[in-house]
Amino acid sequence: MNKCKIVLAVAVLAAAACEATNHEREAAYYHTAAVCEAEVLARPRIGAGQLQDRVDSDRFVDCMIALPGQLFYSTQIPVCLWFLTRNKNDGKRRDRRGETLFIDARKKGKLIDRVHRELESDDIEVITEAYHAWREDPKREPKWMEEYGDVPGFCKSVKQEEITEHEYVLTPGRYVGAEEVEEDDEPFDEKMKRLVSDLNDQFEESSKLETAIKSNLEGLGYEKSR
Repeated sequence: MNKCKIVLAVAVLAAAACEATNHEREAAYYHTAAVCEAEVLARPRIGAGQLQDRVDSDRFVDCMIALPGQLFYSTQIPVCLWFLTRNKNDGKRRDRRGETLFIDARKKGKLIDRVHRELESDDIEVITEAYHAWREDPKREPKWMEEYGDVPGFCKSVKQEEITEHEYVLTPGRYVGAEEVEEDDEPFDEKMKRLVSDLNDQFEESSKLETAIKSNLEGLGYEKSR
């Protein structure tokens, strides 16, 4: 694993989400992607907030994707991908004017060592497919999402009014909410009895290990200190 592979993974994600076509000049004019430090997006009216007059989220910001930290060898800070477009109603996809898609992919990828994380092909596929489904790209081949739908904790299509209420903060985590947690049907009393039983078993095993260790130390001539 080297730094080129990490950077390539992000580049592949950006290219896939931008959906490269044979009309490169036209695609470059209408669609582009940029990488920004994630923390900047969390400051209302500061940093990204000051871009409101220049990069209108209603007209130009198509999608924001928060990526996990530790993707790069030069820095461990998390970043966010901006997908910008000059036309949210180009006639080839659905009319997205007044909407922006937020994707929180900070939990994607896997650690390849203590300080570096890698986005796997399945992670890239899930992210890009959500974006293509949201735009209703005509040539997409869905595998994970037949039709777009908000996924708590992962993606949400947000109206401009809600973005304005948040003072143009563009952090995906602000909008996607919390991931749904499966309900636990086990009654509390039964769960507590099971947990206490498991804990007592662990205490018993710990006591056996302590006795065995002391016995081995004594066998080596190290008496138990008093």
